[in-house]
Amino acid sequence: MTAEGIATLVNLGVGGAVIAVVIIFLRFIEKRDNDWRSFFSSLRKEDNQTTARLATAIEALLTKFEEHDATEMEILRELLAERKQRRRNDTSPG
Repeated sequence: MTAEGIATLVNLGVGGAVIAVVIIFLRFIEKRDNDWRSFFSSLRKEDNQTTARLATAIEALLTKFEEHDATEMEILRELLAERKQRRRNDTSPG
């Protein structure tokens, strides 16, 4: 609002003063709104980056668990095969 605009509103009296206060208030609200939007945008961006890092870490853990499970299953298969072979040898005539 320019000085000329304020002078015009002052010349209008109380109504002009109310209009001036409303305009000042609306500008304040607009600035505050822009500040909040900026804050939440940066917060959302940071959350997205954190979530992406977390997802990457979980994927790495999942891969390690799958490798571990595969190794464990192979060991169990070998143990079962040995046990089965031992039973055959124990029950075979001879």
